[in-house]
Amino acid sequence: GAAGDRSTTSGAAGGGQERGLSGIRNQPALQSRTRGLQLRPSRALAGFGVALVVAILVLTTLTIWYLREAALSDQQRQLSQLNLALSEQASRTIEGVDLVLNSSRSRLAAMEREAAAAARPLSPQAVHDMLAAQFSGLAQIRALFLVDREGQITIDSRRFPLRTIDVSDRAYFKAQREQSQGLFIGDPVIGRVDNLPSLTTSQRLERSEEHTSE
Repeated sequence: GAAGDRSTTSGAAGGGQERGLSGIRNQPALQSRTRGLQLRPSRALAGFGVALVVAILVLTTLTIWYLREAALSDQQRQLSQLNLALSEQASRTIEGVDLVLNSSRSRLAAMEREAAAAARPLSPQAVHDMLAAQFSGLAQIRALFLVDREGQITIDSRRFPLRTIDVSDRAYFKAQREQSQGLFIGDPVIGRVDNLPSLTTSQRLERSEEHTSE
């Protein structure tokens, strides 16, 4: 009986060891399944993160493109408006200059008739004063002057008396020398009276030997 008890006890112990060994052998598989379950959510999160980053990049790119197109469109609209405003301003300026030249030509012709009727020479000082008064208050006009047939400035609204100044090489004189060209707009030049940049215009004087120019 005692031996049987030991045998039974030994058998029980052996069974317990087998169960314990069996449990130890099953632990790696359990750990592998656990790691697999842990990896699957991690991969899902990683995939979601990548998709989110791509979506953000695409959205950012589209936003930048849209803003760029909107900015370019706005700039083009502003440039169009500016060009229109400048064109209108330039047109009004040219019209104003043309009116002043026509008025000066008419006033000079009247002064010549008055001088001829009074049998006296036309006063250069009076012509100078008349020219200076023609564009008073007009900032777009800096000067009016008369040029004779030889291309010499005879009277200038800026200075009196005026030293001899040759402008026979200027386009605004050459254009009007042989026949009237109406209102002629020359190239920008540096003035020979005040050495300042100028955009010159001219009209031919049909009733005298001179041209009036601005």
